[in-house]
Amino acid sequence: MHQSDFAQEEPSRLRVLLQRVVGIALSTVAAQALTGLVFVVAARNLSPGEFGVTAVLISIGAISAVFLDGGLNLSHVKEISAGARSVGKSQDLNRAKRPMVLAAACVEGFVLFLLQFPWPLILVFVLQLWFLWESQSANALLRAKELFRRSAVGQIAGRLAGLVSTLIFGSLLFRAEYLLVALAIGYLTEAILDRVLLPRDCKKTKVEPTSLRALASTHRASLSYGMTSLSASTQQLDTPMVAAGAGAVEAGVYAAAGRLIGPLNFAGAALAMVALPWLSREQSDEDRRHLEERRVVRLAVFLALLPLAAGAVGYLALPYILGAEYAGSGATFSVLACGAAVSTLNQAPATALQARGRQRVVAFSVAIGLSVGVLGTLAFAYLGGAVLAAFALLVSQTLILFALALQLRASRARER
Repeated sequence: MHQSDFAQEEPSRLRVLLQRVVGIALSTVAAQALTGLVFVVAARNLSPGEFGVTAVLISIGAISAVFLDGGLNLSHVKEISAGARSVGKSQDLNRAKRPMVLAAACVEGFVLFLLQFPWPLILVFVLQLWFLWESQSANALLRAKELFRRSAVGQIAGRLAGLVSTLIFGSLLFRAEYLLVALAIGYLTEAILDRVLLPRDCKKTKVEPTSLRALASTHRASLSYGMTSLSASTQQLDTPMVAAGAGAVEAGVYAAAGRLIGPLNFAGAALAMVALPWLSREQSDEDRRHLEERRVVRLAVFLALLPLAAGAVGYLALPYILGAEYAGSGATFSVLACGAAVSTLNQAPATALQARGRQRVVAFSVAIGLSVGVLGTLAFAYLGGAVLAAFALLVSQTLILFALALQLRASRARER
């Protein structure tokens, strides 16, 4: 098809892409807003020091879930969208992996016990980690089939269950472990509902049971996806780094602002969810692929404006929402919002490169940038507390943007 023919159909194609991104964005922001309310309730019932310790455990759990996934979920989305793997096979791979996830969660709990964390926190940490992995694995299958509305229903229902649980616990004598319990309830709800929402034909698919050798082979193939996800999740290390550099109180202030950044990442997350299967289908025609990539870039620029606007509002509003003990959270939130805007821009070149089969390049670029960010968080926290530590995110995301943009430009030049 000639380039002019693509241009003629651009409005309708762009409209479809925009509708999908906006639909996912709205559902994601609703889910993240509910999660934000969970942390607001917890922060108002716990001191910054108590909240900081719990936030460190939550960050460790989030990183662990991505590490245990090992890129399998992104592999499901890519391979199912391209027709190279069935949903039934993906489900069987997840089932084969479940005992390993449980064992790893228990090992992490034992390590926390050796580090003298309270045993109630350790118990609920293990459950939260397991249920988080289950919810992410189940939701990935819906996204792979491009059932974004069902995916959104599962996410929002899970977050709502977590918020209701937090409000119930908050009306009682709130303790730190109750926040982890509430999150675990939310993840379990999402995991169950996502499996219920899978189409019947996907549930009835019969495949040969996956052997450990086949699982290992699949994981080797998805390693580059795992590196990308794991590198991105290292941002969860920001709260432990602030705690190490500036103490538990500053970590609590940073975590209160950082956890509310979740809704600001909705735009980038929605774009990534839609763009990867969207671009993965356009591999046979170079002109078509370039056109679709340009559409994704334009959407990324537009969506990046939303975190900037929210950051301006949050600077004034956040200290009043969280209370006087979190006075520094407003400035911290605004700087993190700028980082979230750059992170949204990153999704356009990242998904374009992944769809081109250059996921290793994405993984390397993201790993280098976020390694700088993690070390910068520790150094900046030592020098200036939570507010200065937030600049590390902005620096790392800017480095990633330049690296991905250069790699995409080089990839296009090689294909001419």
